[in-house]
Amino acid sequence: MPPQEEFWDKCLDIFDPGEVLVGQRGESLYCERGHSPFQDLRNHFRPSSRSSRPSIAFFSGHRGSGKSSLLLRLLADFTDDYFVVYFDIEHNLDSRNANQIDLLYLLGATIYRVAQEEGIGVNPELLQGLANSVFTIAHQTKENMQEALDVGNLVEGLVCFGANMLGAGIGSQLAQAALRPFKFSSGVSKEVAGKREIEPQVQNIINQVNLIIADLQGKAKKNLLVVVDGLDKLQHPEQVDLVFLQSRALFGPVCRIIYTLPMVAFTSIEFGQAEGEARSYILPNIKLFEETCETTRDQQGYGFLREVVSKRLKAINQSPDDVFEPEALELLIFKSGGVMRDFIRLIQDAIGNAKIMALDKVDLIAAQNAVDERIVQLSMRLTQATIEELRDVRKYKRPSGTRESRALLHGLFILAYRNRTTWFDVHPILWEEL
Repeated sequence: MPPQEEFWDKCLDIFDPGEVLVGQRGESLYCERGHSPFQDLRNHFRPSSRSSRPSIAFFSGHRGSGKSSLLLRLLADFTDDYFVVYFDIEHNLDSRNANQIDLLYLLGATIYRVAQEEGIGVNPELLQGLANSVFTIAHQTKENMQEALDVGNLVEGLVCFGANMLGAGIGSQLAQAALRPFKFSSGVSKEVAGKREIEPQVQNIINQVNLIIADLQGKAKKNLLVVVDGLDKLQHPEQVDLVFLQSRALFGPVCRIIYTLPMVAFTSIEFGQAEGEARSYILPNIKLFEETCETTRDQQGYGFLREVVSKRLKAINQSPDDVFEPEALELLIFKSGGVMRDFIRLIQDAIGNAKIMALDKVDLIAAQNAVDERIVQLSMRLTQATIEELRDVRKYKRPSGTRESRALLHGLFILAYRNRTTWFDVHPILWEEL
C-alpha cells in the first residue's frame, strides 16, 4: 500500500462528483443500471427508423442522476450513422435567464461551430441570417444591424462537441468549461420571449436554424443528431414553463434531437398535453428501498452502488474492503438516496474525513460526518411550508404540484423512483429531520 496520504489522494481523485464518464475512462468505470432507457433511446434513434419526421425525445431525470454520461455514450454509438452534436447549455448560457430564443440561437450556432471543427464548411451567410433574425426580436428594429454582424467571434467561445471530440479528453474540457464565465446570449429578455405576438418572428429563427441543418446534412451526407444537455438546470419555474409548456419552439428544428428535461416539467400535466409527436424517457434514481416498506432494502440497488465503488477502486488497484468498513459504505449508499452524484460526493467527503482523521479505512464516524454535513446544507433551506410538503410526500409518495413542491423536486429534496410505475419519496438524508 502507498503511504497513507498518497493512498487517500488516489481515492479522492477516483471519486469526482463533477466528472462525466466518457471515452476510455467511461468504458472502464461506467456501470449499467436497472430501468436504464439507454436501449430504448438507441432503438428510437436507430438509422433504419422510417418516421415521417425526424425523431425528437425528451430525457428527464434528477440533476446528478447520470444523464450526461448516458447521452454521451449514446452519441458515441451513433458516430458512424449520424453527424452528431453535443452541447450543454450550462457551459454556454446563463441558466438563470435562458429562454427558448436563446436555445434556438445556440442550437444553430453550435451546429455551425461543430461543422467547422469537423471540416465541413456550412455557408456563413446562414449563420448571419440566424443572427439577424434573433437581433430583430432583441431590438424590435433593424437599426444598428451592424451590431449583429460580427458572428465569427460569437461561435468561437462555444463549448460543443462532434464525433472527433467524443473520446478521451472531453471530460476535462467540460470541467474547464464550467469554470469560465458565460458568453452567449440572444439579447432577448424573458419578458419579450414570453409575448405571444413574437411567435411569427420565432418561426423565422427556426427557419434559419433549419437552413443551417439542411446545408450541413447535404454536405456531410449524413443526418444530424443533436443532444441539448443541461436544460434540467434551468433555475426558475417560469423559465421551465416558457421553454417547455408555453412554446412549441423546441419542436421546430427538423433534425433528430434529444432535449434534457427538468423533472418539474416531466411531472406536470401540461407537459403531457404538450408532448405531441415527441417521446419522453426518464432515468430514475437507484431504488434502495420499497415504496410500501421503507425498511425493506432493494438488494439490486445496493448491489449496483457497491459495483460502482468496486469498479472505481479497481482502477487504482484497490477493493472496497481496502477502503471502507462495511457499515460505513452501507450508510453512504442509503443516505445518497440513489442519486449518483450525491453518492459520489458523500463517498468523496467521507474519504476526505478519513484522510484528515488519519484513518486506515473510512469508518462509521467518517461516513456519518459526511452525512451530517449534507444534512446541515439541506435542512437550512427548509421552511415550515416545505417541511409540511415533505411530510405529505413521505405519506402519499406523490408531490402536490404546488410551487413549494416544484422547488423541492428541482432541489433534490423530493426524489423519483421506479417499480412498474414512478413514485416519489423525500431524500433519505432528511428523514430524521422530519
